[in-house]
Amino acid sequence: MTEDEMIKKVSSDLGYPEDVVRLAFRSQYKFIIDKIRSLDLSIRMSKEDFDKQQTNFSLLDLGKFYCTWDDMLRTRRYYDYVLPKIKSGGYKKNKDGENTQ
Repeated sequence: MTEDEMIKKVSSDLGYPEDVVRLAFRSQYKFIIDKIRSLDLSIRMSKEDFDKQQTNFSLLDLGKFYCTWDDMLRTRRYYDYVLPKIKSGGYKKNKDGENTQ
């Protein structure tokens, strides 16, 4: 079922206008996006500080989204090591399209 189909069904079932249902439907995603953007992950933090932040979100239709300490460390290493190499031209593609150093 597409988003538009769900909105039409909920709108007809509950008797609310489609624009109100659409706003309610999308507000949960907006909240999660805003919350993730507000997380202070740019600084070097300890595992204890990381655990204090809300990094788990549950959506009925999609399930649970979460970020573990190991996920954050892996992403941090990517940004600290791989991206500077890509920006400086340290990674080049060979004739098969694979990355080489």
